[in-house]
Amino acid sequence: MNINNINGTTAVAALCGVKPLHKTAHWELWFCYLRQYARDNHVWEFVDPDVPASERPERLKMPDFPENFYELSRNDQKHEMEMLRFLQPRWELQDRGLRAVKALIHASVEPHVDLLLYYYEDDIAARVRYLRDRFSRRGQDIEDLVPME
Repeated sequence: MNINNINGTTAVAALCGVKPLHKTAHWELWFCYLRQYARDNHVWEFVDPDVPASERPERLKMPDFPENFYELSRNDQKHEMEMLRFLQPRWELQDRGLRAVKALIHASVEPHVDLLLYYYEDDIAARVRYLRDRFSRRGQDIEDLVPME
């Protein structure tokens, strides 16, 4: 089954047994799936929670006609059209991938957690960082994980 042909809810249901991410035990599997899904959609560099915002590549802007398009010379108009034909599919691919990852996160967390994620708006890496801080064992002492007698 191609991972891009299933929706986020189905994918999470298949991996987590229909349980949304709400336990530390689910974090590793959930994160591995999210990472692979983002890589398959060619947007992992925007989702990786370990990369600071200053080091992330800039997202593509939606290509648009320049305001003075009809005032340009014919050669310049042709050049602008070629640039639009070149940039439009790249922007669409990136935008579609980011929306798919965002939808996967939305579909795989409980509603009260999802409400907290709206604070981060379009910064998907910040959403994943928040979920990592909330659900991963990273930073916990071993005594917290294994009760000592």
